[in-house]
Amino acid sequence: MSTNTKLSLVTCYYIHRLLRRHAHELKSVLASGAGLDATAEPDLNGVLESLYLDEPEIAENVRKLEVLIRWHQTLANDKASNFQQLADVERQLFWILGLKKIKKPEKYERVESSANQSHLVSGNRF
Repeated sequence: MSTNTKLSLVTCYYIHRLLRRHAHELKSVLASGAGLDATAEPDLNGVLESLYLDEPEIAENVRKLEVLIRWHQTLANDKASNFQQLADVERQLFWILGLKKIKKPEKYERVESSANQSHLVSGNRF
């Protein structure tokens, strides 16, 4: 794989952070053995090579991921950003990596719900 078709180290780091943050919500959309699992594989460039077989397709998806990560960083740093836009960027990013976000398990929803209520009662917001 040429350097034009490799993710930058910053992008890899950021994607790994997102994968860890959403690990309980991600599911592979690949048939068994069809490619490397991005949630378990530390080498994201290897994941892309396993999912996309020709160099131009790999390069195009590297470019898309780099742009999506920059956009995600911008949205995440903007306090007034639209959470739906942020979720859409994450959906696109995960899809390129062969993943799909699924509904959160009920126990996570209950914990988040009670955390939100306690912050609202005390007047604090996230």
